[in-house]
Amino acid sequence: VIEFSGSMVFHGDKGILNDFDLVTATSSEDRQTGGERTGNVPYMVLALLTKEYFDRKVTRQYRHDLESFIWVLAHVTLLKYEKYLERLQVWDTATYDQVRKDKKDFVDRILEDRKNIPDNVDKKQWDMLVPLLEWLLESVMQRAKPNTLPKPSEFDLLRYFEDIVEANWTWDSTKFKFQRLP
Repeated sequence: VIEFSGSMVFHGDKGILNDFDLVTATSSEDRQTGGERTGNVPYMVLALLTKEYFDRKVTRQYRHDLESFIWVLAHVTLLKYEKYLERLQVWDTATYDQVRKDKKDFVDRILEDRKNIPDNVDKKQWDMLVPLLEWLLESVMQRAKPNTLPKPSEFDLLRYFEDIVEANWTWDSTKFKFQRLP
């Protein structure tokens, strides 16, 4: 699970994401399954806040890191805003089930309030967060609902995520340039 503390910036313009949650020593016979239980609850993705995940019936996917990034961005963007502060802090101590349910409601409330940018919230971050929450609702939360429509592939989800980030990237592109994965 991506966490705010896992991001490192060097010399003000170069950075990496450090995620060693799943690092273990393995031999060729002893491989990880992707079902390991790790993560900081406020940044954990909805699929990993379930009984199925803790029963090792859910395999971690790349899209989980994309969703986790969105939860980190939500915290960084909204933690200073009184309206959301208490709710975000509750996720530190609530049960997994409570956090999962609250995150779904949280996304709905933010999207309902999308035009009302809080006074002390960074507008660039807000402008990035809202479309990513829309992506989360449409692409990730909808995957859990049974329907007859084909579900997007992991690659398609990544490209859609990149489209949103690229379209909303407003930081100085000479210092912090957004680059798509190959």
